[in-house]
Amino acid sequence: MLASRPSAVSNLAQANNDKNQDPCTIGAWLLSPCLGNPGDAIVDALNSTLAPGTYGPPIRPDQCGCSMVYYNIIQACGACQGGRITS
Repeated sequence: MLASRPSAVSNLAQANNDKNQDPCTIGAWLLSPCLGNPGDAIVDALNSTLAPGTYGPPIRPDQCGCSMVYYNIIQACGACQGGRITS
């Protein structure tokens, strides 16, 4: 089962897709093909110890974790949690 743990901020509902999935859930879907068990795809809540309010650099140097699409979705996931957008 794909899962996302973060709680999205409701004022960014326009970031949801046509299935009403938030960016964190979409990020889990994008990551799932690169996992041995696609059901293990989880996007955790923002990590407050690395760079508060942002997601850290990719930990998976593959086409899933290092793609422009995944990067942008994860930025939206962070923004939906009230985090900062980074470049």
